[in-house]
This record gives sequence, C-alpha cells and structure tokens, in this order.
Amino acid sequence: TMFTTSQNIPVTPGGPIVLAQKAGRNATLSFDQAVHSKNAIETVMPRYKIGVINKDSLMADWQK
Repeated sequence: TMFTTSQNIPVTPGGPIVLAQKAGRNATLSFDQAVHSKNAIETVMPRYKIGVINKDSLMADWQK
C-alpha cells in the first residue's frame, strides 16, 4: 500500500525530518519499527492511502 505524507507532516509525531528522510522511498520498516496507536493505523492512515503497489508488475517493469 502506498500513502502520501505531504498532507500530514504537521501532525506526524516523528515530525517532518523523519518523513523527509524516507520521502519517495519504501518506509515500511521505519513505520513498523515506530510505535503507532491502533487508532492511527485503523482510522488515520486510511485517509492518506493513495494506491496499492503490485509487486509482480513492479518487478516486471524493473527487469525491462
């Protein structure tokens, strides 16, 4: 799943520096290592979802 962070920079507990460090890159590990409330995961994050990454098509495009 892909999320936009540009709209929630002011309310991100980690602050803009944390988001800037991962801008445009896979931040899954960083997100998973941070402490996020159940509310943040279930209620807040879905508001920022912008797409789903299909691993198979991503790999096929990369290998071209």
